[in-house]
Amino acid sequence: MHPLYISDLDGTLLDTQAKLTPFAFNTLKSLLLEKVPITIASARSAVSMKLLLGELPIQLPVITFNGSCIDRFDTGEHIRIFDVDAGFKHEIYACVCSEGFAPFVSAFDGKRDNLYYEQTINAGMEWYLANRVEVKDHRLRNPVRLISVLDEFIISINVIGKRDALKVLQNELTTHYNEFVQLHLFDNLYSPGWSWLTIHDCKATKDQAIKEMMIMEGLYDHELVAFGDNDNDIAMFELADRAVAVANSSPGALAAADEVIGPHDQDSVVKYLLKDARLKAAGA
Repeated sequence: MHPLYISDLDGTLLDTQAKLTPFAFNTLKSLLLEKVPITIASARSAVSMKLLLGELPIQLPVITFNGSCIDRFDTGEHIRIFDVDAGFKHEIYACVCSEGFAPFVSAFDGKRDNLYYEQTINAGMEWYLANRVEVKDHRLRNPVRLISVLDEFIISINVIGKRDALKVLQNELTTHYNEFVQLHLFDNLYSPGWSWLTIHDCKATKDQAIKEMMIMEGLYDHELVAFGDNDNDIAMFELADRAVAVANSSPGALAAADEVIGPHDQDSVVKYLLKDARLKAAGA
């Protein structure tokens, strides 16, 4: 029986251009066609995953938005949503605005996914908006007053700015809403100088979503092998039987890992998968 392999994307499985190399794509496709259980747990949406991973035959559900959703890879259909607590999302949004930020909001209205924004106020936001337009992200909506859409299921609030300013906002949210939210502050690998603070429901973590997915798919008895690179992967590492960090990982992720392999720009995760899957197939 093969282990269950779950990988993060950015800084882990993808290269420095946020792409799969031809070697990585072809190897993953071959392993998946051989029914090796491989899936993804990422901060990205299902739409973004599909654009990046193309026609990879991923049959298992994927974990999106840092654990906010469990989704079908082929259709993007939500199997499970952990949306921001309805009792506090208006207050949280007001707190973000009070610190001078204008966020992007990922939401589900019961029928379709939506990516909302009111205005762009810095180059980091403009980069993200241009990126979403370039890839024809069908979730993107025209500018709206965000207060008018907060009654939808709020999956993620994404605040883009300079790290020091976002740290102030993170501290403010932690002080008042720590038991209701999950916060992730990280630098954008593809837009130097700009950081993101993502806000999710307290139940939205990769490990919780993975546990639910494993039960759902009857995989709870599999050895779990997880690959990651950043602090938002630490909870997943703690759940895993084998936690594998790439060499470019954050200090926290490196400390939480059982193994450290090469960096993400050398297809290190795919090489590890190929070797490990072959050993398991040979009965080693």
